[in-house]
Amino acid sequence: MTNLSKDITFFKMLSIFMATIFLTSVAFAGSVVCEIVSAPSSVGIGDLVSVQVRIKYTPATGDGSGPWSVVEVTLRDDDIWPVYNTIATYSSPGTITANTWKPYTFNNVRLSDWDDGGNGIELYAHAEVEDWLVNPTGDSAIKQVSISYPALYRTPSSLNFGTSTTSMFFTVKNTGGGTLSYIISDNQNWITVNPTSGSCTTETDTINVAVSRSGLAPGSYTGRITIDPSYGSNQYVDISMTVPNHSPTASRYDPTSSNITLDYGTTKTFKARGQD
Repeated sequence: MTNLSKDITFFKMLSIFMATIFLTSVAFAGSVVCEIVSAPSSVGIGDLVSVQVRIKYTPATGDGSGPWSVVEVTLRDDDIWPVYNTIATYSSPGTITANTWKPYTFNNVRLSDWDDGGNGIELYAHAEVEDWLVNPTGDSAIKQVSISYPALYRTPSSLNFGTSTTSMFFTVKNTGGGTLSYIISDNQNWITVNPTSGSCTTETDTINVAVSRSGLAPGSYTGRITIDPSYGSNQYVDISMTVPNHSPTASRYDPTSSNITLDYGTTKTFKARGQD
């Protein structure tokens, strides 16, 4: 037999051996079924949620009586095949008996971290069970989870303090999901805002605004309050007020005295002509 014939015979035998191992592994490898039992269909940015999954192992004929070790149970975010992102891995998944559902609960999962550019999360569960020759795996169906982003809403958009009002307020709230944080500032030293920062989920926050006319010349004044949210664009509240012109004119005269009270509350005493 030539060397070439020996080589051909060797590769034939090797192919038969590999095929035998493959068929044996298929024949004696069980199957894993994986399901998502419960998961939110929508989450807000930063929300911590729970996801429940369950797996079942069906051994093949001649695969023993078990129990079998569970190698891993994970939550994944599907991406362009074959790429995926591992969201969470269950610690110490234990063992499983044949044809019995075993539950797993993932707590404090922040799904929003895996948002695909605003398209949400393609969530699925993955499990692997240890077998004597090949470890069978199973994937659940994909569950689409959308992301609800925070959205700032403030009202009203302007405050007019007129000639005498010194305090007013506006409100801010989150009309989206998750938690909205914000910082508030103003551009005039006669405007005071309280508080200057905060956060809200579903509640409405009241923001107090005060103005001071002290030391200002008569005239019209305008300013702006800026609300800078943790997500989305800045929003504004425009402020206007008037400092009146206090020209002294007599408004009250007491004929029994020499006092005249001016319109801004100052009392002057005058001496009548011809008196000593």
